[in-house]
Amino acid sequence: GSGFSWRSLLAVTMTQTEADDLRLRFTAVSGGDTNVRAAYTTLVAPSWQQTWSAPGNDISEWRSLQMPADPPARVRIASPPVPKNGTALRAEVRDGDVAVNSAGAPIAGGWRAEAVGPQEAASQQPVRYEWSTLLDTSYPVNPMGADGKPIWQVITQWHQGDADVGGSPPIALILVGDEIRLHLHKSDPANPNASVEVGQYPVAALSRGTWHDFQLEVRWALSGGYVKIWHNGQAKADVQNIQTLFPTRANAAEAGTAYLKMGLYRKASPVGAGPFILYHDEVRRFQLQ
Repeated sequence: GSGFSWRSLLAVTMTQTEADDLRLRFTAVSGGDTNVRAAYTTLVAPSWQQTWSAPGNDISEWRSLQMPADPPARVRIASPPVPKNGTALRAEVRDGDVAVNSAGAPIAGGWRAEAVGPQEAASQQPVRYEWSTLLDTSYPVNPMGADGKPIWQVITQWHQGDADVGGSPPIALILVGDEIRLHLHKSDPANPNASVEVGQYPVAALSRGTWHDFQLEVRWALSGGYVKIWHNGQAKADVQNIQTLFPTRANAAEAGTAYLKMGLYRKASPVGAGPFILYHDEVRRFQLQ
């Protein structure tokens, strides 16, 4: 009843599928003649802005290192056997490799050689990580522990910031047999010292001596988060409405933090094989703007 004029309505963020099926429908709810003379829609695509990178040129690109105190350095910058873009982050773990923290105290729970990257907090805007990983051709095939069972191996993880909450990290990439898998956990509401497995999702066959290119997108949240992962440009998993951050110990309703760790973290059980050597390169973090 107010005559012709341009009117606008800001729509909520939509998925690609919804955008592909976008249509406008006008319904008259009262009054006499109703005319729509013109209408149009503007779609604005968000952009990813790089906020951090570790291109594999210098160890100072990382916040800190977790590896045994005795030389030679288990985490260092080196030339990979298959060139990608110059040097890369090299991680090596041998039987008995107990890492120490920045204060020189042993880190319990397994043997490791890891570099520590950015910390994440709850946000409505997702973040994306991109990186490449190469396992040396000598990397052991399905290593067995002293108990005769395959050992667990973590090559990338986002570890909970509150170390006293939960067990396994909320997001990790693990090796199972000859397969790389996305491994997700949520906190155990009945036991703040434990976590519950959400699932394991196949990502790629574990080919040695070749580079694996990964992209992982995540919305960090105590609830309603999601994780998507791509391998060599192919979508592999899309897990929605999950917990991607554990709560703090002080407040179960408050989201904690998580931080990136790359290298290798494996079960503390002699396997009589090795060393375990792998490379991570061109690690980048992006924020959706």
